[in-house]
Amino acid sequence: MPEIDTSFVNSLENIYGTAKELLRTQTGAELGDSDFADILSKAMSLTEETNKENNLLSLNLLSGNLDDLSSVMIASEKAEIALSLTVAIRNKAIEAYKDIMSMQV
Repeated sequence: MPEIDTSFVNSLENIYGTAKELLRTQTGAELGDSDFADILSKAMSLTEETNKENNLLSLNLLSGNLDDLSSVMIASEKAEIALSLTVAIRNKAIEAYKDIMSMQV
């Protein structure tokens, strides 16, 4: 029987652990034994919240209601990193799905 390459499953487990740890540190709550869909949903919510915060701070800076450029830049970088992480997780999940679907049984 041929060997089955489990590297994609292992990479998904690593992504799951990383996303779970990131959400635990960002939200301060323990996720317990949540499934991957819950963690992905919470990560998407966190990405959306950081994007909304970035948009609000940018709008306040442009309208003159805020003088602190550094907080706007920090919020912008947080939003960019959160979006990059979300896209990377999505790409890895799609890649793993395609590999699983192309396996011969």
